[in-house]
Amino acid sequence: MSYRTVQGVWRDPYREISIRTLEKFAKALGVPSHELIEDVPDETPT
Repeated sequence: MSYRTVQGVWRDPYREISIRTLEKFAKALGVPSHELIEDVPDETPT
């Protein structure tokens, strides 16, 4: 994984990344990839 990719995600953690990149981050951190994903429900006014 390039330094530029890591830097881009660090600066903008909400940017879209590929599954492959997510898997590379997970491998580097020694965690399963699902641990890096947070499911945030949409805020829909009622």
